Amino acid sequence: MVGVEGPAPDLVDEDQPEWPPLPFAPEYAGRLRDALRFFGYRAHDAEEDPSGSAAALERAVESVLEAGPGFVVVHILAHGKPAGSGGVYAVGGDGRPTRHDVESWLKLVEDAEPDESAPYVLFLLDLCHSGNVARREWQHALPGDRRRAWVLAAAEAGEQAYDGRLTRAVTEVLGRFADGSERVDPSVPYVPFHLFCRRVGDLVDEYTLDGPPQKALDPMVPVSAADLSHLAFFPNPAYGRGEARAAFRPRVDRTVTALLDEVADVRHFAGRASGTEAVFGEGGPVLFRGRVPQMRSLADWLRGKDQDLCVVTGGPGVGKSALLGALVCAAHPELRDTTHGLRTTSADAPPLVPGLAVVHARRRSVPEVMAALGRQWGLGTTRDVTEVVAALRDRDRPPVLILDALDEAEHPTELMRTLLTLARDCRMLVGVRPGRRFAPLLRRAGAGRVDLDDVPDQRLRGELRDYLRDVLATDPRYATAEGEGTAGRLADGIARELVRHGVPGCGEFLVAALYVRHVLDQPFPDGPAGVRGLVEAVPRDLRGVMKLHLEDRRRPLWADAVLHALAHAQGDGMPEEVVRTAAAAFGPREPGTEQVREVLDAVLFYLRRDVDAEGRTVYRLFHQGLADLFRAEKPYADAVFTRLLTLVRDPHRWATTEPYLLRHAAGHAAEAGRLHELLTDADFVV
Repeated sequence: MVGVEGPAPDLVDEDQPEWPPLPFAPEYAGRLRDALRFFGYRAHDAEEDPSGSAAALERAVESVLEAGPGFVVVHILAHGKPAGSGGVYAVGGDGRPTRHDVESWLKLVEDAEPDESAPYVLFLLDLCHSGNVARREWQHALPGDRRRAWVLAAAEAGEQAYDGRLTRAVTEVLGRFADGSERVDPSVPYVPFHLFCRRVGDLVDEYTLDGPPQKALDPMVPVSAADLSHLAFFPNPAYGRGEARAAFRPRVDRTVTALLDEVADVRHFAGRASGTEAVFGEGGPVLFRGRVPQMRSLADWLRGKDQDLCVVTGGPGVGKSALLGALVCAAHPELRDTTHGLRTTSADAPPLVPGLAVVHARRRSVPEVMAALGRQWGLGTTRDVTEVVAALRDRDRPPVLILDALDEAEHPTELMRTLLTLARDCRMLVGVRPGRRFAPLLRRAGAGRVDLDDVPDQRLRGELRDYLRDVLATDPRYATAEGEGTAGRLADGIARELVRHGVPGCGEFLVAALYVRHVLDQPFPDGPAGVRGLVEAVPRDLRGVMKLHLEDRRRPLWADAVLHALAHAQGDGMPEEVVRTAAAAFGPREPGTEQVREVLDAVLFYLRRDVDAEGRTVYRLFHQGLADLFRAEKPYADAVFTRLLTLVRDPHRWATTEPYLLRHAAGHAAEAGRLHELLTDADFVV
């Protein structure tokens, strides 16, 4: 870290010096040095002060770059002198430029032999014209996984830098990661490099609001598609922190999920198959129960019996995904051994199915699904159904596909038509809510329809009772001899109430799972009266369950607004910053970060958590039925889209905006009936 103040001005000479002093430079460099120390860096011990002269600065930089492998941060806050060749030289404390330009330092790292002898270096160049060396042509040609020298420049090529803005921004961003105000998911060991660069760039933009324009230049655009997880410059302070995180680790080993296609969404199938995701979150005990006739019928279908197309229907919350999840975990070669606890143990358990493709269609487009089938079936690149069909016709036997949540796809009707075309060349099992728009699929399936809504009340009550009793038994209070009797009476009473009155629109199993979570949070019932009170309090809908749960935890102020915002989450979910922004559509103002976190902690068991490409935790409601409930209450898609557009800085800079919005702006715009606005925004289209 070098902050070059420069020589003191000559008070006798009335002419302006070529390089005016930078009196703030030493102080800003010192603050950055302290921030880096938190992340394990130690300052280089130079023989002479590198801020004193250009020669001393150059010797210090070169000695660091030649010190061997590892991770190095080189920070220079000084004047930058542009050259006719396009390069830039750092100006030392003696007012002279360094002998070699900055690009030569980059090449010193990149040209080292052997490659592993050189460190990975992050150059923080708070110099005028530093953008000249951030994106040289030869840098573009280097694959991201082979590149070792990375430049975060204070200004674009040929532009000025002011007031140590880059240094201040880097210091502030590192401080936010250190104190937890900026978070990386605890499963990610290092702060993702692209997240760090984006946050620094955002802060530099903020600093320019009251001063001369300046745009920091990061190295990400040319290598944005590369995997840069190896750039471990800054350890994640939250990595592995907290016992609660264990509850959210998938039960499926990550090495297995990595073998499967992203669109397969293994965590969806495994989570639903466990039967307790709504009770304990992800990674809870495995208690899939009931649906024995349906499981037997579908297991026979996987053995090749009956017609090629089979459809599982049922309203939200009846257990379609749980049933299909159990089938997937039993039948998929990559999941069978690692998810044995998720499989049914009956004698009629599903068989192993080589070449099985699985797709969770939620928020997926038709091209995404077709591309996923091409990857999972080894067909090569497939962009549409004609290419998939053409590739399958060379197969000796038709492969098998299990697709869940057809009704939640990006374009359900279009995907249905595509599946009907594909159904002639593969065996297909589809999970979908009933509805008139899916009539062609249901007619084609004919007798191959498994309707989970069509279950006799007596059987449904028994399956609910067994499930609830098993969940209660996970609590030691209900596992004793006395507790078993209480658990049985509670389970029977809750099941009786749910079946007797029904829960239209959300399903008995979903409400049972959510309500038993509430019961486990209550004191052990005091005799028959206590049991009766819990039975009589069984909610009739999801909203009632949510109200009970939030009241248990002293309802946070922003609970409704945050939950309504999450109901609009697309893809894998929204990061905290986007939740804050969207929540303002349902409240008087934008909530603070801590207020949002308070709500997220309070409704933990109603959420699915994932990690986005920037290493951030993203959130969505764990069940589509819950999202539908909140969206029906407050159909504010237009207001949500308006709020999300505030994440785009003026003038519209889509290329550097929030990644969630880049991925899902079109989806939110379509829901708001405003897609035409985006399509006429040249910056967005390009």
